Amino acid sequence: MSSNPVDALTEPDGSDPVPDMLENAVGLSFLSPSFYIQQFCTSVIKSNPWDWAAEQLSGDWDGVKRAGNSVQNLANYNASFSAAVHESLRGIDLWRGTAADNARTYFQKFGDAVGSQASPLRSIAEQIDQISLAMYELSKAVGDALSAITDMAIIALIEIAAAEALALTGVGVIGSGAAMGAATLQVLMILEKWGDVLQYWTTTWSVVQALMSGITGSLASSEFIDLPTLPESSYDHPGA
Repeated sequence: MSSNPVDALTEPDGSDPVPDMLENAVGLSFLSPSFYIQQFCTSVIKSNPWDWAAEQLSGDWDGVKRAGNSVQNLANYNASFSAAVHESLRGIDLWRGTAADNARTYFQKFGDAVGSQASPLRSIAEQIDQISLAMYELSKAVGDALSAITDMAIIALIEIAAAEALALTGVGVIGSGAAMGAATLQVLMILEKWGDVLQYWTTTWSVVQALMSGITGSLASSEFIDLPTLPESSYDHPGA
């Protein structure tokens, strides 16, 4: 006898790689950057990058991972249930007659129908898992970009402060211009890096949308599988 199908219905967990997405992207060192860095980046980008990341990446992505695991467990349950039904049929090989034939036909179709749901359910589980993985990769990319933007902003602010200090001396005009040039370069690099962030987001969103379409298709495949119905009339034995 095959294993109990119920054994497949285990408690799902949000295993790696899905920790706290928001903390990955905007960890404690980025949730509250200094006021000046935040204001500087907002003036350059025309958007607060930390607020944007918090808004776009917040959500129960660990729950999404658990949902995928739940669907995978359900697929395993259906496959195990189907195998158990077919294995049970081998135990009535010696049963003969019209009732035996009808019973075998019914349970054969029933086992096949239940088993046929396993494949689309596995497809759904895989696509849900890919969504959580895509969001994890996005959070890592955004986190790295925010770290780089913070460094660039600090350098730019230092260069601006140096330029202003040199300009006040009246004799550091050349040095002041060089410092402002260096600050301008950092601004351009910040804009380029922010463009990368938006591209990461656009690409990931396109991937997630495609996966959602795939899930919809798989749901349709699993939803419209016909399970055989029991006969509506009672069986009349020919000899009775």
